[in-house]
Amino acid sequence: MKKGLAVFASPRKNGCSSTLHGAFLEELKAFTVTRVHVYDLDIHPCIACGQCRDTFICPLKDDMETIYGLIDECSFISISTPLFFSAPPAPFKALIDRCQPFWERRRREATRTARKKSFIIAVGGGEYAQMFEPLKHIMRHFLHSCGFEANPNEWIFISATDGRTISDDELHRAALAGSQFACRIE
Repeated sequence: MKKGLAVFASPRKNGCSSTLHGAFLEELKAFTVTRVHVYDLDIHPCIACGQCRDTFICPLKDDMETIYGLIDECSFISISTPLFFSAPPAPFKALIDRCQPFWERRRREATRTARKKSFIIAVGGGEYAQMFEPLKHIMRHFLHSCGFEANPNEWIFISATDGRTISDDELHRAALAGSQFACRIE
């Protein structure tokens, strides 16, 4: 059975991005999916020591040791995140930065393995032109470094979420995306 990793980057377990992610995951019940809430983890920021350049191992000992294994073992990843100044929240950004060992390993591979599937759900309280563009760039670099495909045209981006709950139409959109994603990973 294919394993998935679902990363929840919101501090609110019942917030907009988490609610949409839950609807998305309902359609992936045929798979074993490990759910990770980033705000529950102890992840230190990258210290740019350079040790992963040669060993592909980060010397910092914290919850990233588990995350590295989950990323390596999964066949697909789904991520939900709110925008904080057009970027992911700091705890999730720390997780992303600590994936430098994947980047080091990937850039030295003689042959590239096929990319694993990925899906992103992002919400933002504001509503302005290109508000999700910085996040798209960060996520593409992160996903590619970790061996995942990245297609922002398939991802869900919902703006103007401050002070409201997710609508039934938005929940349906997330569930439909989950169903379509499940077909692509089978």
